[in-house]
Amino acid sequence: MPNDANEGSSPRHVATIGLHGSASTWVFNAVRELLSCAFGAESVLAVYADEAHELPDGVALGQRHQGHRLLRYEDRFFDDSRVLAQLSAQITPAVTPQTQSVLFERYRSESVREFAAALGSLPPARLIVSERMKYDRLTHIHRGHIGDTRSGKWRELSPHQRAETTQLFEPFLRSFGYETDSS
Repeated sequence: MPNDANEGSSPRHVATIGLHGSASTWVFNAVRELLSCAFGAESVLAVYADEAHELPDGVALGQRHQGHRLLRYEDRFFDDSRVLAQLSAQITPAVTPQTQSVLFERYRSESVREFAAALGSLPPARLIVSERMKYDRLTHIHRGHIGDTRSGKWRELSPHQRAETTQLFEPFLRSFGYETDSS
């Protein structure tokens, strides 16, 4: 992997909280790797959590999507190599197009499936093993990481289930620009 790192740069932080199946791990790894290439891996603190209370002390959350592009799963941003270029453009200095291509290939769905299938070949120190799963400490990729990649599966719920789900998640849906029956 090319290293586009700046010597002597200040530390950069990546804190990602994401819903399962939302491609948040793709965003986590894309930003982590872009920052590592631009500033050196030793200058990047990357933390991934399922919920805000799981973040370590001292890791603060910024304002949600304030001034940044909103990446929604159903737009399939993870299949669009231009997204890495757009993310890289927000980093000074921007990461080279060649490095962006390497990263895009590394986190394509099929590449992640292959990586997940080979988790056992990673050094033991790189693995986190719990009762529920085994995953890579660095990328947070686990054996069943990539599902069928379909979006809109909520449409397969019964009308009653869809209404209950929409009501439960309405504040979240509205905050990210999704339409609801009451909007």
